[in-house]
Amino acid sequence: MAGGYCLRTLPKLSHRSLPILAAQRADADALAADAEARGWDQEATRHRRLVERLDQLMNQTDIQ
Repeated sequence: MAGGYCLRTLPKLSHRSLPILAAQRADADALAADAEARGWDQEATRHRRLVERLDQLMNQTDIQ
């Protein structure tokens, strides 16, 4: 993850993490679209999975 954090090791995210996750999500989404346009199905799938995981993390973020 951008910012030096691994997605697998963050037990709880804060609202400060959202901009980092959102930027990474935008990058992964753009990479998935590019891979799809080139016919690189496995690469596109890998990026789409990351987008889904980032969406889950952003939805679980503790915003207080």
